[in-house]
Amino acid sequence: MSRGGFIKILTAVLAVFALLIFLYKINVLEFIFEPARFVVFFVSKSAGAVKDVSEKLFGGVFRGSSLARENDRLAYELSRLTIDRAKILSLEKENALLKKEFGFKNKNVSSSILARVIGKNTLDDSEALIIDRGKNDGVALGEAAVYADGIFVGKVVKVYDHYSLILLAIDGKMSVAVTSLNSARTNGIVRGEHGLSMIMDLIPQDENIAPGDSVVTSGLEPGIPRNLLLGEVEAVAKEARSPFQAATLKSPVDFSNLDYLLIVGDE
Repeated sequence: MSRGGFIKILTAVLAVFALLIFLYKINVLEFIFEPARFVVFFVSKSAGAVKDVSEKLFGGVFRGSSLARENDRLAYELSRLTIDRAKILSLEKENALLKKEFGFKNKNVSSSILARVIGKNTLDDSEALIIDRGKNDGVALGEAAVYADGIFVGKVVKVYDHYSLILLAIDGKMSVAVTSLNSARTNGIVRGEHGLSMIMDLIPQDENIAPGDSVVTSGLEPGIPRNLLLGEVEAVAKEARSPFQAATLKSPVDFSNLDYLLIVGDE
């Protein structure tokens, strides 16, 4: 660009600026700027209104979604706390039972093995449990299975290397020699009754046995120590033509809820 052309452009620009200053001084430019300001104000107000409407329309949705997530979180925490409490109660029950088991074991140190019940026999209709101790742990055939602090619940009827089968005292195929703790120390045999209860048989008719009498193992049977509690006499049945009477026993344990057992041999 030549020097003369540059001077012309500069002169034109200065003239435009001078004209704008003159128009501003005489308030002519207000007619141009005022509509522009109105447009800017309208756009900003519209944007604010749209924001308010959006918050009203969708704010509740977002808040509802947030509340739903919070409710889910609280429900999860409540479930976790409930599970933790159940575990604590289970451990407390287990600890209380083990204290009783070890207390009995300390009094009967001859031959006792602590075992956990790991299942129920499902191969036939017998009332039998599977424990996690076997031949390698010292369990022997015919030994007594004891619950808590000396309650007889069954016999070892099968022994494998690492587990064993316990036939419960309520099974119809189970029998054990017992003594009633009445004045006559009546002897008899207790057998299972249809998986529901226990019956003491072979009680002479002239023996005085009554409800409330305790019945314990007699120690006359190999492998079964004496004085293990089976239960109390609940009812007595006498038949005129029979030389014997029978007594129904009530056990202090729930045979469907056994978790730990002691396997006890001869004293």
